[in-house]
Amino acid sequence: MTNTIMKAVVTTECTCEVYDEVTDKSTPSDDCHGCWDDNQEDYSENFLPEWTSRHGITNTEDIVIWSEAMNWDRVSGHAICKVGTIVDTLAINGQYRLDFEYDPESGNLTCTRYSHDEPMGAMFKVGYLRDIEESE
Repeated sequence: MTNTIMKAVVTTECTCEVYDEVTDKSTPSDDCHGCWDDNQEDYSENFLPEWTSRHGITNTEDIVIWSEAMNWDRVSGHAICKVGTIVDTLAINGQYRLDFEYDPESGNLTCTRYSHDEPMGAMFKVGYLRDIEESE
């Protein structure tokens, strides 16, 4: 069986394009036509439900997000949030791109955030708070 890694991208940068029928090419659009909503919809309606349904959790359950290399100074840290607020928790004040990956075989959900201060990316791992609380 081939393991297929699921991917989703949420970005603040406009990805809208304009198609030119004469040249048969697309170019970046000067105006945004809702690509943030499209990215968010793909993430929240197609990507995230795969992860939550596999693990029997809901958007209102607490999770923990860990990172060992955030920001320009590569600091470590974690955040506790609800499943439904992962994007908001990882958002920064400025332009960024969140590249999510979910491995259905291992159940791992990770995200790499790219920004001005994180040009090489900051890696985040998402886990279940209830698993941590049960092991204590």
